[in-house]
Amino acid sequence: MRALRHVIRSLSLSLALPLADHNLGAAPGLPGLEISNLQSPISNSTAATQHWAFQPPRDSPLPEVKDSRWPKTPIDFFILAKLEQNELRPSPPADKRTLIRRAAFDLLGLPPAPEEVDAFLADRSPDAFAMVVDRWLASARYGERWGRYWLDVARYADTKGYVYGDREEPRFVHSYVYRDWVIRAFNQDMPYDEFLLKQIAADHLLSTFNSNPETQTPKLETRNPDLAALGFLTLGRRFLGVIHDIIDDRIDVLMRGTQALTVACARCHDHKFDPIPTKDYYALYGVFASCTEKMLPLSAANRANPASVDFEKGLNERVEKYEQTMRQKREEFSNRFRTNVTEYLVAVLDVKKLPTEEHYEIRGPNDLNPTVARAWESYLAQTKREFHPVFAPWHALVALPAEDFATNAAGKLAELTISASSSPSRLTAVHALSPHPGPLPQGEGTTAPVPRLNQNTQQLPPQRSTLPLPQGEGRGEGERAANKTNNLDLPVAPNSARPLNGLIVETLTNKPLHSMRDVAERYGKLLLAVHQRWQETLQNAATNKTQPPRALPGQSQEQLRQVLYGSSAPVHIPVLAAADLEWYFDEPTRVQLMKLHAEIERWIIRSPGAPPYSVVLEDRPNPKNSRVFVRGNPANKGEEAPRQFLEVLSRGTLHPFAKGSGRLELARAIASRDNPLTARVMVNRIWLHHFGAGLVRTPSDFGTRSEPPSHPELLDWLACDFMNEDWSLKRLHRLIMLSSVYQQASQSSVFSDQYSVGQKAEGNPTDYSDHTDGSARTLMRAAAVDPENRLLGRMNRHRLDFEALRDSLFAVTGELETKAGGPPADLFKPPFSPRRSVYGLIDRQFLPGVYRVFDFANPDLHNPQRPETTVPQQALFFMNSPFVVERARSLVQRLDLTREHDLAERVQKLYRTVYQRSATAEDVEGVIEFLKTADSLPPYQPPPPPVPVWFYGHGTFDEDAGRVTRFTPLPHFTGDAWQGGANWPDANLGWVRLTADGGHPGNDLEHAAIRRWIAPFNATVSVAGTLKHDHEKGDGVRARVVSNRLGALGSWTVHKNKAETKIESVQVEAGDTLDFVVDYNANLNSDDFAWSPVIKVAGGATGTAGDDSQKEWNAKKDFSGPPPIPPKPLTPWEQLAQVLLLSNEFVFVD
Repeated sequence: MRALRHVIRSLSLSLALPLADHNLGAAPGLPGLEISNLQSPISNSTAATQHWAFQPPRDSPLPEVKDSRWPKTPIDFFILAKLEQNELRPSPPADKRTLIRRAAFDLLGLPPAPEEVDAFLADRSPDAFAMVVDRWLASARYGERWGRYWLDVARYADTKGYVYGDREEPRFVHSYVYRDWVIRAFNQDMPYDEFLLKQIAADHLLSTFNSNPETQTPKLETRNPDLAALGFLTLGRRFLGVIHDIIDDRIDVLMRGTQALTVACARCHDHKFDPIPTKDYYALYGVFASCTEKMLPLSAANRANPASVDFEKGLNERVEKYEQTMRQKREEFSNRFRTNVTEYLVAVLDVKKLPTEEHYEIRGPNDLNPTVARAWESYLAQTKREFHPVFAPWHALVALPAEDFATNAAGKLAELTISASSSPSRLTAVHALSPHPGPLPQGEGTTAPVPRLNQNTQQLPPQRSTLPLPQGEGRGEGERAANKTNNLDLPVAPNSARPLNGLIVETLTNKPLHSMRDVAERYGKLLLAVHQRWQETLQNAATNKTQPPRALPGQSQEQLRQVLYGSSAPVHIPVLAAADLEWYFDEPTRVQLMKLHAEIERWIIRSPGAPPYSVVLEDRPNPKNSRVFVRGNPANKGEEAPRQFLEVLSRGTLHPFAKGSGRLELARAIASRDNPLTARVMVNRIWLHHFGAGLVRTPSDFGTRSEPPSHPELLDWLACDFMNEDWSLKRLHRLIMLSSVYQQASQSSVFSDQYSVGQKAEGNPTDYSDHTDGSARTLMRAAAVDPENRLLGRMNRHRLDFEALRDSLFAVTGELETKAGGPPADLFKPPFSPRRSVYGLIDRQFLPGVYRVFDFANPDLHNPQRPETTVPQQALFFMNSPFVVERARSLVQRLDLTREHDLAERVQKLYRTVYQRSATAEDVEGVIEFLKTADSLPPYQPPPPPVPVWFYGHGTFDEDAGRVTRFTPLPHFTGDAWQGGANWPDANLGWVRLTADGGHPGNDLEHAAIRRWIAPFNATVSVAGTLKHDHEKGDGVRARVVSNRLGALGSWTVHKNKAETKIESVQVEAGDTLDFVVDYNANLNSDDFAWSPVIKVAGGATGTAGDDSQKEWNAKKDFSGPPPIPPKPLTPWEQLAQVLLLSNEFVFVD
């Protein structure tokens, strides 16, 4: 128990669940205070709400310091005061060459040009460095550097992650448009509060509002480039369409990215450490659940451009096909849901048994749809809030205990107040529902009975509906035009007149009720009858060519019809984003619609005439609050969570969001000066990238478990100054970079014989002549007091990140392309693109390994800070990568090093280009010695390439001879396929093509597709594989396996089916061929096929085969292009260039 008390005291331990049931209170010696801590999470404690991060930042006065000469900016006073408190001193200033390199990589992510370094070294003016900083802050390269840092925060990628490959386009249409918007925002120095507002609610900021003054639902009327900002929310992983995970990802990136709070930890329970209850999480969940995605162009098509005209035409065709199919399927499935209304009402009685969205798949069109069942549950919950003439009896009966239901049902119905008036018909209805009806009072029993659902609508009593009906009601699509001021499409009667629906009364009282299932079935039967009556009415109007009615006659019938056809009817399938298709349709319909939608996206991505697109969030017409998912289970809903901001940050002024989804109000709460976190979080991120660590070392977690700031007063001062200066990031950079703390030397420079290779420190404004005399003592004390350099007594050295490293390789070779923006490029596919790395394709699912080797941000997640590792793979990349080898060749070619007469001058030229410094005498001597030695060595002889066994071509199968004739290799390899030319079909060879999986036969029998295997040694082999043809059209394909010695070994024909192509045993000798031949069956139509055979050694191998010889050949795995050309050996100068490019001096920044 003493150990437990110690743990509790030292860690301030608190658990999420009360532990009173475990009788901890009876444990001897455990104080009551610690029992209290165990029983309630810290999120509910006063201490948590008093955490430093939740208090407004204070604009503290500058602290007093002893050395008044050192500070250059207000920042320096805070840094120096801490150092002096710990009896430490700052390091001397860095030499100018180190300083300009540091600034160039910090602001541009590129090395400075040698000419820029020379000019800076020659400039003795006191504001020389300030002019360099200002010039680079104005450069377009600045936005490319700092925009990439924000893309880490935004978990940017160009692909969606794992998707259904048979029906989805894996690429985003709008990723690069968001990336370019971020870069422009940084270059324009967009105020940070505006930067955040647009990424959360640009649609609201750029829209006019519709006529509804209460919901203020935005209606986009302009194509504004700033709509691209919403990619911040819409570029996350797609999670196979699971909306709960998509929203969770949005909450996480928003709250960790802007507030440094792990709100997503409250998805299943109250946050264990921070004052964030689960209700706060679902308040934000409701905001995003009240939004839907919409894809739209950001500029109009240029009709003067033929490519734009072609794009528009193709787009319209694809959109029309998708929308027409969607309309048809929505109507079809909505009617199915109406027809099956009884099943859904029964399902609502035990909705917890329904599978959650993560664990079900609707396979058949008539399967019970859990999403629709939950829509019924939500609809019934809404009808419970105020008196509802149709469902008031339901709510009264569902509250009865199951065991007493049959006994108490009639009495419960009698208790309902139908109306405060004394209408005879209403009194009759009340009297009939009484458990012991006696004779009615004189004159009160003569009214007509409650009207039944007549078979002929013309025979119904002439009752005029008092319901507010929408325009176009009765035509299927008109329902959604209903008056939006009433979510249930039914008028709420005043307290003095609340009549129950007469048809419901009759159906519930004509026979005794035994359970709620009876109630559900009677409701369902009556609603189904109304649905059928309405369909008959519409059909009759169509047959008679008359105007269809807008309502059913009789108020009771119309009230029931509104349940199924009103704008908020639970059977309606809303206008869906592609991500929502998963939850309403059966599998074949989903596949059909998603394929059509993928065709639209693919057309936008691949068309050269396409304008930039964005995927925005748009508020739903009827935003709704979410309910808490108990333990994170969507099927187990708890209390309602009003859409609002976090309670801990509202400081007693918590108000539910009132405008639309609440996204604009959420954005303003985040971007507010009154928010204690927003400015602190961003200045800490900026500080982190300048110094290698933030003032708070957990940049995306400012909660109670975070490390406290190393300089809390400085963090607050910076936050206040940032807001006071119009949230300007460029001004913040300038303030930091002109400070003495930023311009310090690193430890390696201070305590070495020279400040950097070949350069002595110069122009130091402060006299540190005694600093190095006591360097050992100073270093030992700094190591003891501040081993992690939290007090910033020196600058931190760091390795270049992936982007700066790759871009620097192109910069020193003169190849770097400065074109800004546009679709992403594949950076590591030869020929290597010289574009800046920020414009490279980021594939979530198949991110090239080199990115991870150099600690690139994981695009699946919000990334607050990249790790900085040193692993062997980094050195291996520089030594062996063709990319680096090409840069070394380009560098030598650019500098023309082989033609200079003076060897020492050539060395100087190379060093100045790579390192932006002159080579020392020792450098020159070592290089000359290396060159002389290299010239005396024999030339390098690369090993011979492996002999291929697979060949790809076309030819003819001679049926008389049973052999392949005129085999001709296919001439063009695309990277994925062998075919006749760059275009497919080819003008000469037509459709013939071979891929790893299969291919397509040619246009005639003389151009059959032939995959040829040549035996490398004598052996007995077996052949296996599956021949597959998927298309309904055409008549399929014919395939054969043919031996050059034995003739045809097997033949198969498939049409929309598959066949196993097995040959148990065949004898081959070295050089023999097995040809896998495919031609069309009789007609050339839809003849692409899948066939990737596997050949295995089945018996003992003879001839030249050894024990280590290959024993299996897989056509799919072995598929390849032309044999690689052996690499050309590097010349001595190229070897030298590569060595300099992989050196620490190039890779690290001091």
